Amino acid sequence: MLPTMENLTRNLEHIGIKNRLLGLFGSYSWNGGGAKALFKFQENMQWDLVSDPIDTRGIPDNESYERCQEIAYAMAKKIKN
Repeated sequence: MLPTMENLTRNLEHIGIKNRLLGLFGSYSWNGGGAKALFKFQENMQWDLVSDPIDTRGIPDNESYERCQEIAYAMAKKIKN
């Protein structure tokens, strides 16, 4: 995970913010460690995932972009309700 994102997630865990919605997406070049860490963050925080996470290798393809749009729509729908 990028250091700035790791710092953010650590601070959020420390603060203990509850009852939030989360959409997860990530890309990786070697082992996918960043996305794995975000999944662990979600489990620790027990935030509600708005849709299935996306984890893509390298540059996202069209399917990955479409799945990101699905996350955005799912987030908007949950917020609206």
